[in-house]
Amino acid sequence: MNSDQKKIIFVHIPKTGGITFKNMLISNYKETEVVKWQKPECNRTVEELHNFISQGKPLIMGHIDFAILNQEAFDNYKLITFLRNPVDRTISHYVHFQTSKLIDHEPYKGMPFEEFLETFAARNWQCQFLSNHKGLASSIENESDMLSEALKNLEEKIFFVGLTEEYDESVIYLRDKIGLKKTQYKYKNRSRNQDLTDELKAKFSKEIANVNRADMELYQRGLEIFSSYKKEIKYYQLRKLRHFWKI
Repeated sequence: MNSDQKKIIFVHIPKTGGITFKNMLISNYKETEVVKWQKPECNRTVEELHNFISQGKPLIMGHIDFAILNQEAFDNYKLITFLRNPVDRTISHYVHFQTSKLIDHEPYKGMPFEEFLETFAARNWQCQFLSNHKGLASSIENESDMLSEALKNLEEKIFFVGLTEEYDESVIYLRDKIGLKKTQYKYKNRSRNQDLTDELKAKFSKEIANVNRADMELYQRGLEIFSSYKKEIKYYQLRKLRHFWKI
């Protein structure tokens, strides 16, 4: 990869397959080139983030929302993110909270799912991350503005949006877009409680979609954008890439 192609900010929205993708990305860089921006790996300030951007650190990644990114990032970096079906993402987030060791997640442990749906953690996290409205009230009171900003940023600021549901295809397309050399990966941080996941999905899918209306619309736009990527590669080429694909 040349120096321009190599400058990436990975906006890691929780429970979209980001840890798996993050580990794959890291394998393409030197240790000194990587800035990790999420607990428990680091606890840095926004000023430090902007300093890393000013330095031109090649790979910056983590739970970075658009509210803390400055214009220099949009001008000099390729921004990448993944989206996931909001129903699946919300359930995965809840299940993760039940076993998480982070102090910030303690309030959600043992919380009934119906109660969880009333909290900001269950509402429109993908829009929150791709807008300037991340936070408790923003996900509920400013839903329309938040969605408008998220859609605009997705279309104008995000260089590449992958889909958790089409993970292999996402990595394949991105590999050719930015010249990744190493694309092998192993799934990380996947839910081990499939029974609970299936139970919640069967019982609460409509309720989850209802409190994630903005995310549902954002995800639909992500599907459309991703479909446009598929037009750039012929089916036989994708089959050939899959033939050599190693997981």
